[in-house]
Amino acid sequence: MNQKLKTFIIVAVALFLIGGFFYYLTEMDKKTEILNIKNQEPFIKIISPSKGELLDIGKEYEITWESDNIDTVSFFLVKEGESDVADIIKEDIQADAGKYLWTIPEENHDISLGGQFRIMIFKNDDFMPFAYSDWFEISKSLMTIKIPLIVDNPNESEIEEAKRSGRIVGCQDVIFYLEKEIPYTSMPLTAVYKELFSLDKFVLIDGRKYINPIYDHIKDGIAGGSLEFDKVIIENGIAHVYLLGNYVTIGTCEPPRTEGVLKFAATQFDSVNDVEIYLNDQKMIFIHGGRGL
Repeated sequence: MNQKLKTFIIVAVALFLIGGFFYYLTEMDKKTEILNIKNQEPFIKIISPSKGELLDIGKEYEITWESDNIDTVSFFLVKEGESDVADIIKEDIQADAGKYLWTIPEENHDISLGGQFRIMIFKNDDFMPFAYSDWFEISKSLMTIKIPLIVDNPNESEIEEAKRSGRIVGCQDVIFYLEKEIPYTSMPLTAVYKELFSLDKFVLIDGRKYINPIYDHIKDGIAGGSLEFDKVIIENGIAHVYLLGNYVTIGTCEPPRTEGVLKFAATQFDSVNDVEIYLNDQKMIFIHGGRGL
C-alpha cells in the first residue's frame, strides 16, 4: 500500500471519528435540552391529606404539597360520585407556600353526610383541573332534632303524664316529640320547622299514629290554605316565628293543636322562653273556631 493511500485512510478514519464525536455531543445537548424543558414543566402533588386518611368535620387540618414551576393554585373539594364541587377550600394560593390550614366546614350538607373526598387543583392560568389528591374520608356529622306532633287518641295515663310535664294543649291533646337525625346545622330550630312543614298528616311509629296539624294548612291540605314557614329569629329569649301564605281554622280543637306544635317546636330549646307567631308579618292570635289572625 503506497503512502498516499495510507494517508488518505488515516485522514478518513480521523474525520469519521471526529464527526461521530461531534454527533454524540449534539445528541447529548438535545437530550439535555429536552430534560431541562421537562424539568420546567409545572408540577404539584398533595402530600396530606393522604390516601385513606379519616378527617372530622369542624376540625382544622394542614394541607401540604410539593410543587414546581407554578405561581398560584386553587383548591376545591370534590365528593366521590358527585359532579359539583362540594366546597371551595381556598383560591389564589401561592404554590411555593407548600401548606394551608383548612377547617372542614360544619354548614355544608354534602360534607356533613360524610364519604370519600379528594382535593381538585387548578392552576390559576388554566380553566381545567390540573391535578388531584388521593381519596380520603370525612366522617359523618349528624345531630338529633325533635319534631312536635299530636298523639292520636291518647289514653288516660298519657294525658295525665302530659299534664304533669306540661305537654298538653287544647282538647286534651298530648304533644309527642319525634326524633330524627339530620346533618349538623347551627340552626336546629329552623331545621325543626322545616321538617314539621314537610311531614305528612299522619306519622306511624312502632304501630302508633301521630298527627301533624300543620299538614292541613299547607298545599293540598283540607283547609285549602297555603301556609309556609319563612324564618325564625330568637331575640331576648323569644322565638319570633314568621309564616307566609294563608291560614284557615278547622273546627274547635285544630287551632290549639297548630299553635301547640309551633310553640313546642321552639320551647324545647333552653334559649327560648316564649314564642310569638307571625303570618305575613302580622302577629297571629289563634281563636277556637275562627280565623287565626
